[in-house]
Amino acid sequence: MEFGVLGPLMVRHEGREIEITSGQQRCVLALLLLEVDRAVPLARLVALLWEDGAAPRTARNVVQRCVSELRRLMRADPRVRLAHTPAGYVLEADPGLIDLHRFRSLVATAPAGEQAAGLRRALALWRGEPLADIDVPGLTAIRHVLVEERLAVLENCLEAEVESGRTSE
Repeated sequence: MEFGVLGPLMVRHEGREIEITSGQQRCVLALLLLEVDRAVPLARLVALLWEDGAAPRTARNVVQRCVSELRRLMRADPRVRLAHTPAGYVLEADPGLIDLHRFRSLVATAPAGEQAAGLRRALALWRGEPLADIDVPGLTAIRHVLVEERLAVLENCLEAEVESGRTSE
């Protein structure tokens, strides 16, 4: 499976897009992808889905149902596992399966002599505003941080191109 958060939420398996229609499942998956290999407490997932403390008494069950459906979906790929720990839910996966983490890896490993090319490869992973199709207030701050991260990399890329003499381009 491959996942995308650098644009609308995207899930792809064996070259085919998998549609997740439930808005709540999409929100839960988005946060788990952002926090891959780290526990996300149930309380944080509830706060993401229901703002201003307006969570219903069934909130825990709703999150558990979302996780159950996501687990069913992920069974198709043994490289991806959604686990429950005392600290919360953990999406266990190779970070390279998620575009955000590939982006960060490409930025971190861009070779000094070819930094501009490496940064351009990283920037090419962006498909638009991060998580553009998930409209929950809890993701607004995260979305802003990701946009700022992209702009900083773009600025570094342009500086690297100028330094390498590619000013006309």
